[in-house]
Amino acid sequence: DTLARSPLRLFWFTDFGFEMPSRHGRGTAPLFQDGLLVVGGLHAILGVDAYNGRVVWRFDCPDFQKPYDQEHLLGVAGTGGAMCLGGGHVYARHGDRCLRLDLRDGRQDAEFALPGDEPGLWGFLAWDDGVLLGSRADSEHVVRYLFGASDMRRLPTQSTHLFAYESGTGNLLWSYAAEQSLRHNAIVAGG
Repeated sequence: DTLARSPLRLFWFTDFGFEMPSRHGRGTAPLFQDGLLVVGGLHAILGVDAYNGRVVWRFDCPDFQKPYDQEHLLGVAGTGGAMCLGGGHVYARHGDRCLRLDLRDGRQDAEFALPGDEPGLWGFLAWDDGVLLGSRADSEHVVRYLFGASDMRRLPTQSTHLFAYESGTGNLLWSYAAEQSLRHNAIVAGG
C-alpha cells in the first residue's frame, strides 16, 4: 500500500459490549463499505464507524451467529458467510430467510424467503450487480468436523437448490435444482 507509512498507530479499540462468537468457530468476519464496518455478533448486527469506533446502529437478531459459537469448527470456509453487502444494503441469512438492512441506519427494509413451500434453511448467500443469490441448504448432509466435538446441524456446507432474486423488487429470477448437491465454497458469481 502506498498510503500506509510508519509510524502506525491505533485509532480505536473496543469490544462494543455485545457477544461475539468464539473465534475458533470461524464465524463471518466484519465487512466494510462506505466507511462502515458491519459486525455480526451472536444476537445482533452492528454498523460501526470504521474511523472512530462509534456504533452507528444496532439490529437485534436472536441467534444470528450462535451456531458458530463453538470450538474448532470448519466455519465460513465451508458454510460461506452469514452476511454480505451490496447496493447500499446488508443482507443477513437468518433461519429460512434473508433479511435486508439499510447500510446507513440498520433498519430492515425487506425480507426474502426460501422459494417453495417446504421448510428449510437458507444456505449460501451472495450479492452481485443487483442480484441476491441464495440456496436451500441440504439438511440431510451434515459435515462431521473431526478436530473436536461440534454441532454442524445449523451450519450447512451444501445445498439442493440455488436461486436468484432481483434484490430491489424481490422478484424471483430463477431457481436451479441440483442433481446431487451444490457445495457453498464452490459457488461464484459474475457476468
